[in-house]
Amino acid sequence: MRRFDPQHPASAAAREGKRGQDGQIEIRRADAPPLRFEPASVIDTARRFGPALGWQLLATDGERYGFKDAHCSQIAHVIRLVCGADAAPSAAQEAAAIVGTFTLGAKPVEGLTTYGTAAQRHEAVEALRPDLDSHSGKPIA
Repeated sequence: MRRFDPQHPASAAAREGKRGQDGQIEIRRADAPPLRFEPASVIDTARRFGPALGWQLLATDGERYGFKDAHCSQIAHVIRLVCGADAAPSAAQEAAAIVGTFTLGAKPVEGLTTYGTAAQRHEAVEALRPDLDSHSGKPIA
């Protein structure tokens, strides 16, 4: 393959389904259908990779390159690396995403304190309570 159409470059890759050679690989392209390889082991040899790729190319892509097994081995290695970068988030990343989600829907409460007298703490807690729907009694936000 000379090249993908520059209007539809590869943007990401993901491993799906089973782990290992029996899983599926999806190479995502900008504004185009993804390239799917099922099973993933199709990528390892030129005899299987060439036809699997050739039937998924867009009409605007260049002609498919005559891959050799050594090329396919390198392609499979790069795809494994890219798919590894798409792994599950760490605990810290997941926590940051959760906090970020709640922060987006939060409304600022200013001028109150939870460090003052009992009356001041009560006032702060009341201000933090969500507004309730008058019909259902459920929190609005």
